[in-house]
Amino acid sequence: YKSHYDLGVAYKEMGLYAEAIEEFQISAKDPELTLKSMEMIGTCYYERKKYKEAVAILKRSLKIPGYNKSDFVGIHLLLARCYEAMGKNEDALREYEIVYHYNPTLAEVKEKLAALKQPTEKKEKPVPRAARKGKISYL
Repeated sequence: YKSHYDLGVAYKEMGLYAEAIEEFQISAKDPELTLKSMEMIGTCYYERKKYKEAVAILKRSLKIPGYNKSDFVGIHLLLARCYEAMGKNEDALREYEIVYHYNPTLAEVKEKLAALKQPTEKKEKPVPRAARKGKISYL
């Protein structure tokens, strides 16, 4: 199974995502490679901008038994990136917070948390001249 994983990595690096996914699906049958393989499948979908597919596989990955919660940090980080790319900022923020909990030293995560926590400022549109007619300002 390890050779399938390695071949999948090579395919991914060459941009042959469909072939890479096939190899990772095979390597995922090895309990020692399941989580890494699923993460790589999610990465392939993410890099192809197929975010819904990536989210589906990554969510399934979070249910794989036999791992500590900290083992899923890469999955949560990739989920956060997918959600952010999809414009689902609340979901992205939740995932980045999980990553930060387990790895507070990641600069990218600190920046993303700061950016996503800032409320979006609504700028007031200037009132058109026609609507201001009749109003006098003494300032």
